[in-house]
Amino acid sequence: CRRISYSSSNRLMTKVLPSNPSRISTANTSAGFVNYTDEILCGLDRVYIIKGGPGTGKSTLMKRFAAYAEERGHTVERYFCSSDSDSLDGVVLRDAGTGIIDGTAPHCADPKYPGAREEIVNIGRLWDTGLLRGRFDEIKTLCDRKSGLFATVYKYFSVCRSLRTEREKLVSGCEKSDKAEAAVHRLMERFGRGGGFRLIPRQISAVGMNGVCNFGTFAENADEIWLISDRRGIAGDFLGMMIKEAGSLGLETHISRDHLLEPDALYFPEKRIAVVSDCDAGKAARIINTDRFINGAGLSEHRAALRFLKKLENELFSRALSLFGEIRTCHFAVEDIYRGAMDFGGLEPVFEQITAGL
Repeated sequence: CRRISYSSSNRLMTKVLPSNPSRISTANTSAGFVNYTDEILCGLDRVYIIKGGPGTGKSTLMKRFAAYAEERGHTVERYFCSSDSDSLDGVVLRDAGTGIIDGTAPHCADPKYPGAREEIVNIGRLWDTGLLRGRFDEIKTLCDRKSGLFATVYKYFSVCRSLRTEREKLVSGCEKSDKAEAAVHRLMERFGRGGGFRLIPRQISAVGMNGVCNFGTFAENADEIWLISDRRGIAGDFLGMMIKEAGSLGLETHISRDHLLEPDALYFPEKRIAVVSDCDAGKAARIINTDRFINGAGLSEHRAALRFLKKLENELFSRALSLFGEIRTCHFAVEDIYRGAMDFGGLEPVFEQITAGL
């Protein structure tokens, strides 16, 4: 399943939806829009880059491609959009060496080896240019408004990052780092050696128009789940120590980061172990309580400051979430315009083109 949290009456709520194991290809973060497409497509022999505007059928085409591939026995990796977690940004068939991605802004993917590896599929040729030009002012107003709102969200996230950093500084003085590092070593020494360390971005969380979305893919793929219980905000530090230990052991490590670019989940595919900060405790084989790595007495003198900084961060984050509601309104208004200008019947030859080799 995937969990979606959204803001309602200043409360954060969670909605659980069914889905196949999935990941996210991009992220809205304190550093702006982050794209993991290069890492996702690494090692593929054939990549189709879909170019077209919003509402032109890119996601629908990819969903159909994924279903078609599954019917023919391929293992399908679905990569969803960070801004709209109902919309696909990419599909990868590693067993066929093939991928299809959205190459339209803000993704802006272009061929590195045109024709030899990547193929541009322009579905913009199917729209009525005259109709769109006639609605230029409306499209421009909506797109500019949407871009401005995203810029504000990224500024809010950047301030949240600064507030988080200040909290981490206060907590770090009370953190028992040696004890935490020793615990990580004991936990991971039973893993044994791996085939070689690689830190691979595989995003399972994002913030967007549907709120905070968490795909349970790491946990669903794992034979064993470790849950980090973290009241003090040091889960990122602990996961960072695990990454360092994985480097020493030569373990391939998949990492997901939160909107402030701190690690929020790890997966070790060679050992089929997931380390997450969000799952049903009843499904966890091990719960790691980070409180034991904190000097509580030392932390007490900073309690008021920590509460204040956390409150500011939460309020700013809540405001950013509310802006995604306005972004959603602009986004779907633009989609409606483009949808009305499209000849969707022309997508059939495109579908035949990208499925010809399957």
